[in-house]
Formats: sequence, C-alpha cells, structure tokens
Amino acid sequence: MSAPIIDSLPLPPHSPEAEHALLGALLANPESFHLIEPPLEPSDFYNYANRLIYQAIFSLASQGKPADVLTVSDLLREIGNEKETGGLEYLNRLTESYASAANLSEYARIVKDKALKRNLISKLAQLEAEVNSDRGASSEDLLDRVQSEFLKMGLGKNKDASSFESSGSILDGVIDEMRSIADSPTEIRGCESGIEQLDDVTRGFRPGQLVVIAARPGIGKTAFALQVARRTAVRQKKPVAIFALEMTKNEVLKRMLSSESEVEMESIDGAQMTDTQWSRIYQAQEVLSKAPIFVDSSSELTLMRIKTKLRQLAAQVGNIGLVVVDYLQLLEQEDENASADLRSIQIGVLSRGLKLLAKELNAPVLLLSQLNRQVENRPNHTPLLSDLRESGSIEQDADMVLLLYSKAKFGQEQGDSRTIYMDLAKHRNGRLEVFSTIFKGEIQCFEELNAWNQ
Repeated sequence: MSAPIIDSLPLPPHSPEAEHALLGALLANPESFHLIEPPLEPSDFYNYANRLIYQAIFSLASQGKPADVLTVSDLLREIGNEKETGGLEYLNRLTESYASAANLSEYARIVKDKALKRNLISKLAQLEAEVNSDRGASSEDLLDRVQSEFLKMGLGKNKDASSFESSGSILDGVIDEMRSIADSPTEIRGCESGIEQLDDVTRGFRPGQLVVIAARPGIGKTAFALQVARRTAVRQKKPVAIFALEMTKNEVLKRMLSSESEVEMESIDGAQMTDTQWSRIYQAQEVLSKAPIFVDSSSELTLMRIKTKLRQLAAQVGNIGLVVVDYLQLLEQEDENASADLRSIQIGVLSRGLKLLAKELNAPVLLLSQLNRQVENRPNHTPLLSDLRESGSIEQDADMVLLLYSKAKFGQEQGDSRTIYMDLAKHRNGRLEVFSTIFKGEIQCFEELNAWNQ
C-alpha cells in the first residue's frame, strides 16, 4: 500500500544539525551570545523546542545574566516550558554534540538562511492566495507589495519599520544624535547643497525627507538638483539615483562634467576645447566615473516603476544616499484613463508615494516641480507655495520646499542678472529664510552671492 500523500510532501527548509550545534555552542560558552552574526530571532529556529530554548537564552543574555545549561533549564521550568523542550536531558545532549564555538557565525548563517527560505515560501503562498481570491487588488498593487516585502527580507529588515518602540529606546537615539551634533556643531549631517547658508539652516537634506525644488522653466532647478547629487556622490561617497524624465543620460552627465571641470557647456557641446580644457574634462571624467551615480532616463515612468527600480538598485548597492526625480509633472499617471480633472489628485498620490518611498529607503528624495504661470502675472513675480503646479498635497507631503526665482528676469532688480533667490518656503524642522545665490549657467553651478562678491 502506498504511503499517504502527506508523507511524501517535502519539509520546509531547515537544518537540525546547525540548530543543535548553535544552541550547544551557546550553552557551553554563554559569553559568545553577543558574537552571533547575523543576529537571530527565536522565530528563525524551525524546531519548536529549539525555538523555546533560544528564547530563554536570548532573555537571560538580554538581562546580562549567564545562559548556561543550569540557568536555561531553571528558566524553562519557571515559565512552564520544561516538558516541551525535553528538560535538562536535552540541554545536556546539545552541549555534548556541538563541534566548536569558533564556527558559531557559520551555524547562525545556516539557520538564518533556512529561516529566510521558509519566509519566502510563506510570502509566495500568501501572494498566491491573494491572486486567487480576486478581492479587487490590482496586479500592480500585488507586485508592489511583494517587492517591498522581499526587499526588507533581503536587506535583513525583518521587523516592520512602523512597529512600536518605547520612548526610552527612542530617546537614547535622540540624545546620542544631540551629543554628536554638539561635539561637531558645524558638521552637515545630510546631503550638502554647496550653498553654505542654506546648509547651515537645513543641516543638509536628510534620510526620509521629501524635498521639493520648484521653479519656472529656465531658472536652474535641474542644475541645483544635479549639484546636490554630484556633491553627495563625489564628496560623501553615497550612492545617488537620478530619474531624468526631461533629459537623456548623456545630457545629465554632460552637465555634471561641466560643473565638475568648470568647462563651459557650450565648449563641451561643440567639443571645441583647448588642451587645458581637455585636461580638466579628463580629470572630471575620472572623478565622476568613480562616483556612485546611477542615471535612469526611461520614458513613461510611473510611481510603481520608480519604486521597483530603486528597490532593485538598493539590493545591488546597499543603502541609497539620495534620489532625484526630475520632474513631478512628467511622471505618468498609473491610470492612463483618468480624466484631466483628476490630474491634481494624481499628483497628490505621486507626492505622497514618494514621501513614503523616502521613508522606506531611508534616503532623501529631491522632487523637482514646475510652478504655474500665476507667478509671472503677479506684480512682484515672487512665487508662493500656492504656485506649485497641480499642487494637490505636495506642500503637505514635503518636509522642505525651495522656491527658486529671479527678479532680474523681470527687470525688477539692478546688478548681476545671474542672481537667483532660493526661498525656503517650508521647513518642517526649522526656520524659513531666503538665500541669494549666483547661477553660473555656463557651467551649471550655483554659488553663494556673498562668496561671489568676495
């Protein structure tokens, strides 16, 4: 008679040998608990008895108490888990069978690997159930959800980023950060803009922030965003992702070559340069080639495609230091059949999605946006937050909003026609201020007005 079908089903991935060896090494060498790499959770153990034993070891070690055979046995008896774990007899067998504490990390790696595979199987089963349930979720929603979950698993983020944390634990981190700032008060913590006065106020563009840079065409918002990107990648060595919806990849890098080499864009476009200029171009090429800058100029980009590309990039390079999206109004609507009247709502969905993505990736997102024509019809031509084109919830979602404008363009100011004002019109964590800069358009570079006058 053939065996029951259930007996022929494969067991989920697990390694009894690695679990036994790991627990045995920990019980025989309690001081080695904090040397485990990668860190393990009780749920990483497949065998229920092993899971309970590791939970007891974890509990004792977290309290600074030794976790040997006797203390673990006593704790298991105290909490009523002695029978489920086999008691003192099973604990002794574990210590007798382990090979060496020197292999602790290898045992942990195997246990973690098997746990991750079981988790993958579980997530795939959940996805299959959702697909078959036909509850109304679109295929794009399902893909977005599974990509997010798999990225967290792949980066070792096993805990929900939004899970509760005690005030004591949070405040420990807050105080540590405050002390670090006090020790180095002039250090910029986030991505630098190169405008010293602006960086002093913002302390740089920091992880999780959505920073909106808005202007009318031709003012220099793309040049400013690329300046931040270049400094982040070259000086701070952080990976930068640039979505260029208006320019080609070559155009983006030409602008960066110009600003890094200080060779005029006109000379670069015409390729008519002196030997000195060529030398500076080659030097800039070497610098930029080594910088972790990644450019995507795909057309018809949607929020979901941006999420997918960034998650794939994060899986390749690790933590992303900065994301630039140029620009908001060129992003495609997820629903191609949506009416024009719904465009402002769609823009709001996009801005909210990018803010959540900034938090998920723990990276600042520079989101470029157009200002509407009303600013040109206003007597003083000074932009307001309400001038954000198809504003929706952009102002609400943004942590900072920088409005760039020129007075000289409308004949309202004498002096250097290259003066561009940067109005920090929203700053969730600080004061508002207007900064005067010089936009050297010939090399796509912003400088402080004071520095230029000196």
